[in-house]
Amino acid sequence: MTKTQHTERLSQAEADIVVRQLTGEYHHQHGVDNGERLDDFARKLAWQIGGDNTRDFRDYLLQALEAFENLMDIYWGDQSHELRDRYESDLNVAVNGALDAAGARSGVINRSGEQRPLALQAAA
Repeated sequence: MTKTQHTERLSQAEADIVVRQLTGEYHHQHGVDNGERLDDFARKLAWQIGGDNTRDFRDYLLQALEAFENLMDIYWGDQSHELRDRYESDLNVAVNGALDAAGARSGVINRSGEQRPLALQAAA
């Protein structure tokens, strides 16, 4: 029996969830890893959301990993809870940037925390 796959482009909300969830899992397993492993992850993630694996996509994923790292620092008590909104905003901006860079639809989705300019530096 031949199995055929029908793939449809993910909606904005679905792509956002996939990027956020899988990047969070990647962070849990590897931390902020800026090497070949991240390149491979970016390639696979771009394929999963039906987007392009551009350099900007990878850079935004790195920024999302850094935002996850900052949020974990709050969780472990290494940083103040007052920074939570800022880091959640950084994560939101990085995820939206990754979706835009991959050519997937993105935009503002109602979440806790407001969208502010990204406080993280782009990877060179």
